Parts: sequence; C-alpha cells; structure tokens
Amino acid sequence: MSALGFGCWAIGGEWQAADGQPLGWGRVDDEEPVRAVRRALGVTFFDTAGTYGAGHSERVPGRALGKRRADAVVATKWGNVFDESTRTLTGSDDSPARLRRALTASLAPARHRLRRPLPVPPLRRRSRAGRRAPGRV
Repeated sequence: MSALGFGCWAIGGEWQAADGQPLGWGRVDDEEPVRAVRRALGVTFFDTAGTYGAGHSERVPGRALGKRRADAVVATKWGNVFDESTRTLTGSDDSPARLRRALTASLAPARHRLRRPLPVPPLRRRSRAGRRAPGRV
C-alpha cells in the first residue's frame, strides 16, 4: 500500500443531508476523477465511503482502476444510510446486517471503518459479525 492516499470524498458529487443541506462539492464530471485516479502515479491507497454521493464515490474509482483494481487498497466507511435515488443522507445503522450490506456493496478489496464512534464492546461484536460473512474482510 502506498504511503500517500487518494481521498475520494469530492468524487461523490452532489448529495445532501435530510434537511437539504449540501454535503458534497456539487456537480462532478465523472471523467475528471477517472483521469485523476489513473494519473495518481504510485498511489494504491484510496479512501472513500458509501455515503459520499450516495455510493458514487465508490463506483467511480472502481471504474477508473479497472484492471488495476486488484493492486489497490480501498478503505471505506459504513454506518450512514442514504437514499440513492435522491442522494440524501437519511440516518445511521450500525447493525451487523448493515455491515454485511455495506461490505457487499463496496469495492473489493476494502477495509471498513464505522463512520461514527460507538462504545468499543458493541463495535467489536458488530465487526466480528461482519467478518464472519463469507469472502469479506
């Protein structure tokens, strides 16, 4: 994994909080971040989250990496819930079932971090539950 990472928050484009507050950078031409990912010489570590752009920030780097995807380490976060059709953050869910859905939906290989802090014991229980899912983490 490279010492320098590529933050993918802005790639998500437009998305918003439930109250309409903008959370993203606005409209993004997908070809620009695709070119940026491909030109990130030597960078193999990408940090993203399923929430950024309602999943868009995970899909665009995946497309950009193409055949190099196996050489990349992608860190993503889970715990926030969004409506993909409206690109709106709707709440949070730190359940084992949500973790499994997030793992399935994200790029592979991925490392997951819970987006909001929880007390340590419940987080450990939830993380162990997700790791038991076949082929993940």
